[in-house]
Amino acid sequence: MNKILTKGRMRRFARPVILIFMKTSTVLVNFAALDPPRNGGTSRIGLHVSRLLQTLRDVRVVFAVNLAFVPQFEEWLGASACIVPINTGGYYGQRQAARITRALKPDFIISPLFGAEPFQQITEPVHIVGMPDTLALEHPELFSEHDVAYRRKLYEQLKTADRVVTISQFAADQLVKNAGLLRERVDVVLLGGDPAPPDASVTPPVSGKYWFYPANAWPHKRHDLLLRAFAIARQKDPMLTLALTGDGDSFQAAYGAKLAELGLDDSCVRHLGYVSNAALMALYHHAEALVFVSSYEGFGMPLLEAMVAGCPVVCAPLTAIPEVAGDAALYVRDDTPEGWARAVQDELPGQRDRLIAAGYARAPLFTWDKMREGWREALAQAGLPTQTGEPPKFRSLFDLNRRMTLPGGRPIPQDTRLQRAFSRSYQWAVQGIALVQAKRYISR
Repeated sequence: MNKILTKGRMRRFARPVILIFMKTSTVLVNFAALDPPRNGGTSRIGLHVSRLLQTLRDVRVVFAVNLAFVPQFEEWLGASACIVPINTGGYYGQRQAARITRALKPDFIISPLFGAEPFQQITEPVHIVGMPDTLALEHPELFSEHDVAYRRKLYEQLKTADRVVTISQFAADQLVKNAGLLRERVDVVLLGGDPAPPDASVTPPVSGKYWFYPANAWPHKRHDLLLRAFAIARQKDPMLTLALTGDGDSFQAAYGAKLAELGLDDSCVRHLGYVSNAALMALYHHAEALVFVSSYEGFGMPLLEAMVAGCPVVCAPLTAIPEVAGDAALYVRDDTPEGWARAVQDELPGQRDRLIAAGYARAPLFTWDKMREGWREALAQAGLPTQTGEPPKFRSLFDLNRRMTLPGGRPIPQDTRLQRAFSRSYQWAVQGIALVQAKRYISR
């Protein structure tokens, strides 16, 4: 920020002297709740916001990251990223958040993912908070009582944020309606897609004809509906396969019995767990369709990924889904297993080429460049200097990764009360050293 100081008459001068200097702004990025490799679209928001911030000339960026994932963050953010480890939440997380803000005195805190914790009680810096949807307010029946209470607390905290950034017009409207936010304090920044087409040299981990659905086994993702539709489709095409990605353990726990009930097994329902980006794009490219049975989306990243990869989209016209898919999707309005099976097997073949072409045409509307520019505008609205340039590089003198674990990369044990006390004390000390490094970086 430009600050102008006007001095009074000085002994050696007969007129006022005006001193103009540029003050750098300190930004603290809250990644306490992020596991970079496993958080899907959420992690991509964090990555691209980080890349934007790291290009701002007059900004010094410090990342408060989940102490369990320091190695992943060092690889993810790059060697020049200034990292301070922090607990994820609760009493210790809030104590550490207060300690970090006291030490660094940031001008801005940016929590780009899902709420403000553990920095929700820090009121002095300008706080920009991301929130992708209000699912728990609209459909509390999908969550446990504990999760509903926790998420309601997160939504309530948004009222104290200086700006809230969300990922679709639908999500913005729901935040105003359900969370009581003022519309003028809510910025809509659409997500982006990878512009590069799938690598032709990468083969998908599934062969033959298959439907594809990348989603964790959350209730609104409706795997039950998908499995029933797939079982009906296999009666007509016994060689058909269903390919799934996401958390395989939670899927098996939730739907293992349903697979047996429907006469399905691992030979036809292939759950691949988490896959690389290259494998993910190959899965899209070779699939019969993205069969996107989800009933609620704040955006719907798989829709965009499918369009980029030349995969036809079959989905329901619900929530933010039409906002993203537009005319590049086959919408299923008969929301039954029979309706979904019929749409993919009978209606899709005649529209496949049109849908792929429409997807290719629509995908460029959503790019990471546009997403970063949207965030730049939101940050500028909050008062952050957004001139690009080459900020000084952070050079670490302390190997956080090696110090956060035992030799060989083993985690510090916390099985006993004494071990937990030692672990917290040790992590507190390591955090203190990281803060010393961060303060030296900020002062440059």
